[in-house]
Amino acid sequence: MALGSCFNTSQSPMQTSTIEPGAALLHYRLVAPIGAGGMGVVWKAIDTTLDREVAVKILPGAFANDPERLARFAREAKLLASLNHPNVAAIYGLHQYAGGVHFLAMELVRGRTLTDEIANGLAPARVVELAAAIADGLAAAHRQHVIHRDLKPDNIMVDHDGRPKILDFGLAKLEGDATTPDTETALRDATTTRKGTLLGTVAYMSPEQAQGQPVDPRSDIFSFGIVLYEMTTGQRPFRGDNTISILSSILRDTPAPVIQLAPTAPLPLDRIIRHCLEKHPDARYSDASALRDEMLALRADLASDPGRSRPAPPRSAGRWILLAALGVLLLALPGAWLLERQAQKRWVRSEALPQLETIVNQIQSEDGRENWDAFMLARKIDAVAPSDPLVERLRQKFSRELTIKSDPPGATVSARPYNDRDADPVVIGKTPLTEVQFPRGFTRVQLELPGKRTAEDVVWNHPLVGSAWSYRLRNPSEVPDEMAPVPGGEFALFIPGLDHLKPEPTKAFLMDRHEVTNHEYKRFVDAGGYRDKKYWLEPFVDKARTLTWDEAISRFVDQTGRPGPATWEVGTHPEGRGKYPVSGVSWYEAAAYAEWAGKRLPTIFHWNRVAFTVGSSIIIPASNLSGDALLPVGSTKSMNRFGVADLAGNVREWMWNASDEGRERFILGGGWGDQDYAFVDSYAQSPFDRSPTNGFRCIRLTEHEPNVALQRGIDRSTRDFFAEKPVPDSLFAQYLRLFAYDKTQLDAKIEEETPTPLGIRQRITFAAAYGGERMTAYLFLPSSGRPPYQVVAYFPGSGSIGARSSKSLELGRVEFLQKSGRAVLWPIYKGTYERGGDLKSDYPSETTSYKDYVVMWSKDLGRSIDYLETRSDIDVKRLAYFGLSWGGALGAILPAIEPRIQANVLYVAGLMFQRALPEADQMTYLPRVRQPTLILNGEFDFFFPPETSQRPMFELLGTPPAHKKRLVFPGGHSVPRNELIKESLLWLDRYLGAVVPSK
Repeated sequence: MALGSCFNTSQSPMQTSTIEPGAALLHYRLVAPIGAGGMGVVWKAIDTTLDREVAVKILPGAFANDPERLARFAREAKLLASLNHPNVAAIYGLHQYAGGVHFLAMELVRGRTLTDEIANGLAPARVVELAAAIADGLAAAHRQHVIHRDLKPDNIMVDHDGRPKILDFGLAKLEGDATTPDTETALRDATTTRKGTLLGTVAYMSPEQAQGQPVDPRSDIFSFGIVLYEMTTGQRPFRGDNTISILSSILRDTPAPVIQLAPTAPLPLDRIIRHCLEKHPDARYSDASALRDEMLALRADLASDPGRSRPAPPRSAGRWILLAALGVLLLALPGAWLLERQAQKRWVRSEALPQLETIVNQIQSEDGRENWDAFMLARKIDAVAPSDPLVERLRQKFSRELTIKSDPPGATVSARPYNDRDADPVVIGKTPLTEVQFPRGFTRVQLELPGKRTAEDVVWNHPLVGSAWSYRLRNPSEVPDEMAPVPGGEFALFIPGLDHLKPEPTKAFLMDRHEVTNHEYKRFVDAGGYRDKKYWLEPFVDKARTLTWDEAISRFVDQTGRPGPATWEVGTHPEGRGKYPVSGVSWYEAAAYAEWAGKRLPTIFHWNRVAFTVGSSIIIPASNLSGDALLPVGSTKSMNRFGVADLAGNVREWMWNASDEGRERFILGGGWGDQDYAFVDSYAQSPFDRSPTNGFRCIRLTEHEPNVALQRGIDRSTRDFFAEKPVPDSLFAQYLRLFAYDKTQLDAKIEEETPTPLGIRQRITFAAAYGGERMTAYLFLPSSGRPPYQVVAYFPGSGSIGARSSKSLELGRVEFLQKSGRAVLWPIYKGTYERGGDLKSDYPSETTSYKDYVVMWSKDLGRSIDYLETRSDIDVKRLAYFGLSWGGALGAILPAIEPRIQANVLYVAGLMFQRALPEADQMTYLPRVRQPTLILNGEFDFFFPPETSQRPMFELLGTPPAHKKRLVFPGGHSVPRNELIKESLLWLDRYLGAVVPSK
């Protein structure tokens, strides 16, 4: 959902200029205006519900019907809500009041602006103290990929306790967010706002910001450098009589050294500021965390050695003082080195070790960025205090031993976090690296050796994928630039629907780094590829009928009847889209191109070797899935193994292997319009299908491949559900006993409460019903509606199995449930997120392990509902179940066990063809599901085929016919969003009752 869509812009906006002190906006009573800016007026207000003072930022009435302004206003709320830091002003809520008034409720920071503090003068030690805290808050924003873009003294408050807080994220953006351009029509100089072509405050802009170029965290570093310069010297480093001269100074001038204007400033501070103010982003700190670390170290040094902040010598002292000082300096050099070492050790004790412990305590999973941050800090500590006992004790929590070899040896191995592709690589060492400490989680690595092609890879340092990684470094002439070498080997198929297959080993091969582009495919068309039968080697089989050459080739035409992809016109691709993936091609066209190019289509085993679907939780967010359109090849930050990019999203990619007795061919990875989980979806479709999402890439074998099983057809399991009979009631009653549990004390705790644009997210822990465990559930409370709230219990799709942290959990596609005024309960079920373990797939199996999981899921749901019953703000008598995909399939089981559920919405649901033990099989429970049930399906769903999976589920469902409904929409494993929202809310209104609006 676009951030701005949480506003109802159909109302006529109230004139906010007419709002007077004493006016009430919901439960906020306005006291007095305290500031104004381009994105709104800020009032001091009283939260009458909690009896506390707050700041209320009201969007100007003139902007109420401006989608861009509304989106930015909502974006500010969401960005602030993602930050939870003592040096960043907190947000309490995003609201809309009758008449079209949109406002944010935020923390009211009492104190003075940093501008006022600078005007009164700041001692060097105070500069360092404030700067370290501000950098820490900025580092928290950068960890969440938030770029402030308007950092200046006016946007930093110093409260009565002397603590700085960063304010005004109205111009902030998420790194990589194409919807938040860096060139807009809001230009600010030091004092005023005017129309122009840039975004930000001119006096504090980075060079790239001043030129309207894309920005990243390094832009904030430059702006902070300006602030730090001003804090230290009382002057801005770049000045001019007007906007143009200021911009020119930023782009051209080198400011005077800090110690020239502030002789008492410590020398390291001058170096830090110069590092911040480098003109080129690559020469600055990569983000605020490294800057913060240096400021903290300097603060520790000043605390232990106040003489480093020294008074300036009187000017009358003369030249002899300088000569004497030089002599003393030469005599003091050994002592200075000793003092520096002592300062470093004090930094380890007082700053670094506590910080490392804090980071480690924040680690939520083995995949988190915290592992990398802890690893880097530990390296700095090791350089000063090797084998520190606390570091050694903590190290196992963020790193693990890894062996990396290369042929030939001697390659330099460097790494960077997966989700920070542009970070400076950190050298780990030279191959062979045997059992070296390496950060847990996902990293991008590269191996460099002079005269050899650089090898790239994605490493998941996890026991599941082993601890030894080997690479053969190729000569540049061996590998075309557009292809990546893939070593021989095998990898388990972590793809639902294919995960039952034994992995087939492959010999070494090359794979296209990117999808075949329109430009490349045009060469095939122009070369007469559609006329030459020698490239079309496979028989044209449409279902049970074999087509002639003429019949088949007549289908492969563009929109104007010329040979070519279905997305082309007049035999060519749209202008300006040569570097986009070719799309709208059938399997036959892809195979013919591969033959013409001297390559071949990959098998599912070749594709799986490189795709690295176990990394879906970190690969998918960087890919073009659930998007709006195709992107040029190589333009995302998504990377798979061995230097291959974008196997997730952009276009679906045809595989060689046939499915369903040869009537379909696999097409993997998902396309730009598919849901996120399509990356790990074993999808197949007619080889004649020419959908706009269909594309491909090729491989080339570099060794003889004797394994013919790689190209075999892979048929899917089938069941005739109508021919199966459910177990008798007497046996079913025995099965139900498996799900019973003692309702012992919950010992529930609300561990965390986070404001969101639609209300509040609470993270709650309580005692599970088995094993002495504690489990987590998230409760999303709405800002609309009135308690006691109706509640929807949510069971997610299979993507939650591979994820390992729920720390940043968002409702995503089902946030409309919260927006409708209902609470949403999301239990962290056994086997998902941080409760993950040996569960690898949502597919049933005839194993005791799978049966045990079904029992635990039911108990997790029941225990979560037990908790809801303890809350007066929740109406458990109006409880619905919402299951998505995997959760939709379990909608055939869980509602039959849990009688407190009053209604079901099953989104893209169906019956599974894989059998489970009868105690855990869908067919045992489906006829016993009695609640009103809505099923929403896609017409061409591979997971749940309409006739063999969807229809049996609906017809065998035990709900009376008048109270069950199935709707089928065009598409695959998804439903149009508007229809999903409309039909789901109508169903919930019908069976739970309409939501009572808030007063």
